[in-house]
Amino acid sequence: MFLMFVCGGGYSARYIGHVQIKCEPDVQIFLDGNFLGKTRSEMGGLILENVPSGKHSLKAVKEGCQPLEVQINLSEGQVYMHEFKAFLPQVATYEEGQESQSRETPKTGKIIIQSLPMECTITIPALNVRDMQKKKDRRILDKAPAGEYKMEFSALNRTLPYTLYLKPDQTVKIMVNFLKGTVNEENVRADGTSMASRTAGTGDIPAIAPPTPAGTTAPSAGTILYSDTFTGPDRIRPANWKILGTDSSDFWYTFENQFTTGNGDNLPGFDGYSYAVLQVPGSETWTDYSIQCSFWLRQANGQMILVARWKDKDNHYEGVLESFQSNRYLRITRVVNGKRNDLKTLQNGQDGIFIPPVEDAYSPSDAETMRFTVSGSKLSLSFADQIEIEAEDGSLKAGTAGLGECYYFIFFDNVIVQK
Repeated sequence: MFLMFVCGGGYSARYIGHVQIKCEPDVQIFLDGNFLGKTRSEMGGLILENVPSGKHSLKAVKEGCQPLEVQINLSEGQVYMHEFKAFLPQVATYEEGQESQSRETPKTGKIIIQSLPMECTITIPALNVRDMQKKKDRRILDKAPAGEYKMEFSALNRTLPYTLYLKPDQTVKIMVNFLKGTVNEENVRADGTSMASRTAGTGDIPAIAPPTPAGTTAPSAGTILYSDTFTGPDRIRPANWKILGTDSSDFWYTFENQFTTGNGDNLPGFDGYSYAVLQVPGSETWTDYSIQCSFWLRQANGQMILVARWKDKDNHYEGVLESFQSNRYLRITRVVNGKRNDLKTLQNGQDGIFIPPVEDAYSPSDAETMRFTVSGSKLSLSFADQIEIEAEDGSLKAGTAGLGECYYFIFFDNVIVQK
């Protein structure tokens, strides 16, 4: 689209130039506050003909993003070209006591920032927030698109970096303590109460993001019955997996090529257990096999579970890694007719054995591996390819394999079931 100005009001043809705008399509263009049209794909933007020479403001407005504006100085007879790119999302930010004028939209969340002392400056480049002054108890960033945000908080002559991964419809409260040099993150329910939290110190603070998949663990020799790397779109339940213990889509879904349980603290019900078990032809007849995976988890207390010879929730074997109040355990459990019986338990430090910490991990770089094997009446659980415990039981003869959790937020990857 070419737009032409009528030269009048003292202008003559010799005092004009032309402006070429390069930009993605459907962006509104304003010159000196006047709307001139939308950019078009076939033109790669918009061309303004016969613009009076001199200084002008040129603004591009894209829906859902912050406007981009530049000042130009057009010379007589000049063809001036400017490219608008790197639009930033539009975020509503306000101090506590002010009212948000925004409406929640899909795939956005809210960030609430507190600090000690109260006054600090906040920088979040991805939101075009730079040295924003915080003078009240809470600074609220509403309607922020889900994604990763690198932040910096400054006060008392020190700067604390932090990386946040914001999920859709999530409200996160961040408490920055400049006295201790820590940043604490809490997931907040709609009523304002806390669901889960973590605290990181100063320095290169890692993200809670679910980035690239963890490295595949090489299986031992044997016939692979099933394998899954969970490649595909986010927020779906992958084929061949049956979910038990919850019907909510907030649990057991794919995320960045991983299979996550969601936040187990929020699981409806009383026992805290939920499972994802394989349903492929013949899996109910599997007898002697192993199931292994790589995994990382966020919370400090809970259980990560591999299941074998699964008939139903009340009848199966479990290989369990549990952490509770800084103690860690490996356990082989038999579940028969709904009753749990621990066949073998190993506690961290027992017999001089060290179980590496797994709680409060941040990314797949912190992933560990675990394998649960059933062969005849022999059951064995290995962790980090170093520690192994064994037990004997012949109660259950056959059944499918799967994954489980109890009060954990786990990211699984590279699941392999093999004879």
